[in-house]
Amino acid sequence: MTAQNTAAMPTRFLGETGVQLSHLALGTMTFGAGADRPMSRRLFERAREAGINVFDCADMYAGGESERILGELVADCRDEVVVTSKGYYATGSDPNA
Repeated sequence: MTAQNTAAMPTRFLGETGVQLSHLALGTMTFGAGADRPMSRRLFERAREAGINVFDCADMYAGGESERILGELVADCRDEVVVTSKGYYATGSDPNA
């Protein structure tokens, strides 16, 4: 179970979508690299407690491990968070990588 969004983090709307984004986002580059699964969970839960609902990730972070960990962490609150990503660097030699 993830922490509840209890802080008064300011939010703003994403255009005219009705989606509200916290003013701060948590980058997950260290999930699976500098931060193991337990530490990643603590960072994620602390961010949620602070009112953060935006989490940035990329397929190249920790060889994809950051995405796997973040996916596990948002499983119970997926309708409450926004996950952003980016794509540029190849993750392998395959044309689709």
